[in-house]
Amino acid sequence: MYIGANVETDLGKLGVDLNLIGRCEDAPQMLRYLSALVLDYGCAVLSKGFAADGTGRLELEFNRVACIDVYCLFIALGIELDAVSHFKLTMFCQCTIQCPEGFGLRTARVVLALRCPQNAGIEKTGEISLLLRASVISKLI
Repeated sequence: MYIGANVETDLGKLGVDLNLIGRCEDAPQMLRYLSALVLDYGCAVLSKGFAADGTGRLELEFNRVACIDVYCLFIALGIELDAVSHFKLTMFCQCTIQCPEGFGLRTARVVLALRCPQNAGIEKTGEISLLLRASVISKLI
């Protein structure tokens, strides 16, 4: 089940799929860092790769209780999610918190599409900033 702008919860379903769109300075480097860091939150990286247009794609699976941690990781690494993706993740986290006990152990799957700005080159300052964020996050874990 792919969810559009509305986040639906159904206690009878085994999991939820969220398709998210984000923007970052260096998608290849971001995918490397992100795929390594999400493992510390109990996520499984199902796939990662790139489309012909340069869009990076990362598919994660995790227990719903980790959704806030995953959301915070996206923000801390500087991934700029679009408004609909923010809405989906916010509602997903709220539904997880408000659902009965045991619901957080259900599986969630997130597919994150990462795009680089078309008109901007990758600057070294962005790379250093990303390295700094990744090292700070790994120390917090």
